[in-house]
Formats: sequence, structure tokens, C-alpha cells
Amino acid sequence: MEAKRWFQFLGKGSALLFAVLLLGSTGKALADAAATPAATPAATPAAAPASLQGFMNYADFSWVNGNTRETDYPMDGKYFSPEVLIDTNYAYDFAQPIDHTISGSTATNLADEFALEDFGVGGDWHIPVGDGGDFVRGRLMTEFGMYSTEVPRDDESPSLGSWNVITGVQYLSEAYCGYHFAIPGTDGLNIDAGQMPSYVGLYSFYDSENWTYQASYVSSNTPWFFSGMRVQFFPNDTLKIEPWLINGWQTYNEFNTTGFAGTHFDYGFECRWAPTPDMLVISNNYAGADNPDSPDCYKFHTDDSFLLKYLDDPKSSGISKMAFSLTCDAGFQTGPMYLGTSSTGDEA
Repeated sequence: MEAKRWFQFLGKGSALLFAVLLLGSTGKALADAAATPAATPAATPAAAPASLQGFMNYADFSWVNGNTRETDYPMDGKYFSPEVLIDTNYAYDFAQPIDHTISGSTATNLADEFALEDFGVGGDWHIPVGDGGDFVRGRLMTEFGMYSTEVPRDDESPSLGSWNVITGVQYLSEAYCGYHFAIPGTDGLNIDAGQMPSYVGLYSFYDSENWTYQASYVSSNTPWFFSGMRVQFFPNDTLKIEPWLINGWQTYNEFNTTGFAGTHFDYGFECRWAPTPDMLVISNNYAGADNPDSPDCYKFHTDDSFLLKYLDDPKSSGISKMAFSLTCDAGFQTGPMYLGTSSTGDEA
């Protein structure tokens, strides 16, 4: 049994009201990226924060799994938009494990106990540069609670070299900086570098943005992030094209001394297309060498989803929205993979 509620900062200026619900929750004070009131982007679109350069803002897409449910951001500022995330839960396990351990999940880990899943503090910077619509951007979000041990445990790459990167980034879920370029005739282009969230399938890193609290087993047991650089290009309101240059898919560091095709990096991209308010197409693609000690073993993966909202009746006294999604995956790997040594000392 799980309980989940929203905590949200309300207020004006420096006055903050913290509304707390007893049985825990996922809460967000502000959007994952800075936002301005609805009237402002229409009047001055060039000065709007990067995530709201028109993309998917022409309609309400809060029905999409993995998107924020928020539509109002009372604390958004000209240069900085603060955010607080609180996620707690209570889970009951009928198997009654003696040590209270729940395995296989990154949303619930302790049976018969109240757990602080995540406590995050941070926000988004969006500092105008000149008067041409460019601005410096950045995001920081901490992760305290169970997240700080759940997320790093699934990554085998931190032991590479002399440094254990977990001690440096264990309490960070997002930390990146970048620049937004205003390009005439488009909604602009972002270049970011640092640690950023990612996902497999339709689920967001943050449970509050998902249709269900627990993702699928495969999606749940990936570290949900990558370290590297991304470019986000918004040709118009309906399309985002986002290539990646990364250390590895769902890893802090590289698994091998070389990455894909003899380089030091792996590659990927995401494409999001929302041609109507009721339809969304998402494609995530990746190519890289992510098997430990196997620099010549390359993985290729594509994850593609189609979402359609077929009911939207705000006046309904019952169900007001209904949608479905279809996801198709394909992938393969090629080249020798290191499987460890046998009892004779030979490589398996």
C-alpha cells in the first residue's frame, strides 16, 4: 500500500507556505524548468525560459506520462526559479521480510515503514544576456533520502580509475549549466553540459510526473541519468530534436577506456513531436559500449512511443481524461563481451 501527495510552495515574494500532508507524497514547488505566467511568453517570447520557448506550450500536455502536472508557478523569478521535491511512502509487504527489505524497486525499498524516498532542493537559472533573447541557463537539484543510495547502486562505472565519483555526485540528481541561443524563426537552441536525467520508456525520473508510482522492473532498475552534453533544438512549437554526447547510457563514468567506435564517448538522441494537443510521438536512441571491460562490444537501442488522448471532458463527474500509449523497442549488440574469468583463470 502506497500513499503519495503533493507538497507545494505557495507564496509571494519571500513568504512561503509549506502545506504538509501526513502520509507522504511527491511534491513540487515549481516546474522542472523555469516557467513564466501564460501571458508573458505571448508578449515577450524571446525572454521566456528555455524549456518554455513555445515547445508544447500551445496546449495542456499534463496528461502525458512523464510530464509535470503543474500549470502554475507562483515563485518563478526573472533570474531564478526555486524548486523543492519531497517524496515519501509507506509500503506493506505480505511476505513480511525480516529485514524489511524490498528488492527490485527504486520507488519503495522498506517494508512496513514510512520512508523518505527523496528530498530535493534546487531550481533553475535563466539569466538574460543582452537584449537579443539569449540567456545563460542552469539547473541544480539535490537528492537526499533513499534516492541517494538507490540510484548510484545500479551503476558499475564509478570504480573506473582512481576516483570514486559517487562520493562527488551521490546527492545530486541534476547539475548542469548551459546557454540558450535565440534563433529567428524557431523557438531557439539550448546547449547543456553536466549531469542530466534520462529515462527508458515513458517514465520520468520523478515519480510525481508518472501515471503510476512504480515503473516497470526494467525501467526502474536503471540509474535514470547520464553525464555529458546535450543540444536541444526547437524548430517550432511542436518539435524538439535533442542529440547527446555522453560518458555512457545511465552511467556516471565510461565503462571502458574507449567508447563507441573508438572515441571516448557514446551517442544518442531524443526526438519529441506533438502535432496536436491530443497526440505525442517520442523516440529515444542510443549507440555505445556499455559492457565493462568490453570496448569492442557495441550496443544499439531504440525506444519509440506513441501516445493518444481520446477522451477529454472537463465537465465530466467521473473520468475526465483517457489516453493510451504504444511502445516499441528494438536493439542488438555486436562484438566480444567480457564475462569474467573462469575457475581456471581463463576469460569466460
